[in-house]
Amino acid sequence: MKFKRPPRQKQLEALEFLKGKRYAALFMEMRVGKTFCILNDWQRIVAADTGIGDLLVVAPGSVYKVWEKAITDDVDDDLRAATLQYTWESDKALPRHVKGFLAFKGPRILLINAEAFVTERARDFVIKLLAQHRCMMVIDESTLIKNPKAARTKFLLSIAPLAKCRRILSGLPTPRSPFDIYCQMQWLGPILDFKDYKHFTYRYGVFRKKYIRGGAGKEPTDNPFSAHGAKSLATKIVHEVVGYKRLDELQRKIAPHSFRVLLSECTDLPKSLYSIREVRITDEQRRLYNDLKRYSYAALEGGEIVTADIVIVKMLRLQQILLGRAVDEDGETHDIKEHRTEALIELFNETAEKAVVFCSYDADVVKISAALRKEFGDDSVARFWGGNRTTREAEEKDFQTRPGCRFMVATAAAGGMGRDWSAASIVVFYSNRDNLEHRMQGESRPLAVGKTKPILYVDLQCSGTVDEKFITAMRKKLNLAAEITGDNFKQWLI
Repeated sequence: MKFKRPPRQKQLEALEFLKGKRYAALFMEMRVGKTFCILNDWQRIVAADTGIGDLLVVAPGSVYKVWEKAITDDVDDDLRAATLQYTWESDKALPRHVKGFLAFKGPRILLINAEAFVTERARDFVIKLLAQHRCMMVIDESTLIKNPKAARTKFLLSIAPLAKCRRILSGLPTPRSPFDIYCQMQWLGPILDFKDYKHFTYRYGVFRKKYIRGGAGKEPTDNPFSAHGAKSLATKIVHEVVGYKRLDELQRKIAPHSFRVLLSECTDLPKSLYSIREVRITDEQRRLYNDLKRYSYAALEGGEIVTADIVIVKMLRLQQILLGRAVDEDGETHDIKEHRTEALIELFNETAEKAVVFCSYDADVVKISAALRKEFGDDSVARFWGGNRTTREAEEKDFQTRPGCRFMVATAAAGGMGRDWSAASIVVFYSNRDNLEHRMQGESRPLAVGKTKPILYVDLQCSGTVDEKFITAMRKKLNLAAEITGDNFKQWLI
């Protein structure tokens, strides 16, 4: 088949695997080419005139707009010109688009964030689309449907039969336990053959009973008897997972329908990869951000006032709002709901690689560390910042040497220079300033002589905000530095 961009070896192998399959999983780690494979697979199916013309992509809010650039890069220009493409923004923008989109007779591409399915309008729109024509439906970062009790999972499972061709994409489909795979496979097709989730867990899980005694605040216990030998007043029995069994059987069931690629296997990748991960902004953040930007002050819900008269102070105050904080006139900090930490966890749920997270503020080190520990375990995080001067050297050693310590969370000021964090293959810039030295030093932390694994650099960004301005400012400084030193153009984030 004809490609707009030359494929890499593992991408060719994935496309060969996908050929002719009605449902399939690409379990390929970040940056090894899942999106490229799906778009070329879709083009191949359209060209074969199988009747499948539409492409529906469901992805987390931090990911789904990445597909816009991928479509430009990888879909044939003639096919793209004949295709109607729509990216879901919000319910408010929908009415003026839905009629024309549903009436269009040629190929259509709909990109929609999974969070949109909390609204009835988004659900109805997708159902109508799937009912009209034969469609390839893709769930990117498919761990978003790992929870069988979630309303989003139930909805997507209910509409799966409407999609004639189905694909799921994930770098790490079982981030917490083998049970995470159940709903992903159920959505994909008749692969596991279990009556329900409960029967699946009993087949592959090892459980033990725990008794929750009567009385407020009582903890579960392994021993159903009291210290006096009499049976305690157990108000509830819970079954706790203590292990897993028959995983070789589970793997055999999944293997014919899945294609696995690790980053370390892709020797033809460039040494450095750059990516921007979009972060959704809440309504409260948007209101505060716009008010502060326009009037140099904003009122919090509790009545406190946030002000910023000097330009640099205003930019920092705006950035703090995007990070989930607002500092009022009296210097008091108020927390605001944000999706940036959620986007970070989504990112790490798709890989088992070690990662460094750089923050601009101490408060974010504390918040991120707590969130990662809650999600991945208390011993999964090391820190390097001003608040742990007495322990950070030991924590650094732990990160470098112990496999279970997956994350180094640091401020650029404290950990950006002279540290050896070569155990990592991912660097995430949770936030940026316009300090190019800190940025370049931060990018150097995972590098080491003889290291062959590609390094992935990810920036979390709210589009159209000061997040972009800080990155643009560093790009200009980078260009200026290159002119002075005579260096060649550096391939970078932008």
